[in-house]
Amino acid sequence: MQRKGTFTVVPNYSRTFKIQPSTNKKSYDITPYIFGIAFIILLSALPRYVSYENQLDKAKLQVDQIKNKNTFNFLIKSGKELLQAHNLSGAYSEFKLALAILPDNTEAQSYAFETLSLLCNDYRLNCDELDKLDKLELQ
Repeated sequence: MQRKGTFTVVPNYSRTFKIQPSTNKKSYDITPYIFGIAFIILLSALPRYVSYENQLDKAKLQVDQIKNKNTFNFLIKSGKELLQAHNLSGAYSEFKLALAILPDNTEAQSYAFETLSLLCNDYRLNCDELDKLDKLELQ
């Protein structure tokens, strides 16, 4: 008696497939619908975003104005203290910084002019800046 083999031979499958477009007419392309819905959502959210940005800008402006006012007041106070302590160059520096924040403030202008006059008359410092201020006041 002959022995049977321990395995079975599987026939080779040699069919090839080629890629071709589908002929199924029921398939729908949903890409335009997705883009349309996204566009509608974007258009509906845009006014709220613009409103939010405007409110944020107003809030930032208010915070900046408060910070500038606090900084200005600090510089004026510091300048006055330095002026009383006879630190004329430090006081002038503080008043000059205060004028950079609020250039039309008459109090800061008068303190800066007074300090600059003292510096020029007593120590012959910054006389050219005093001349420039005198020319601006005359105009």
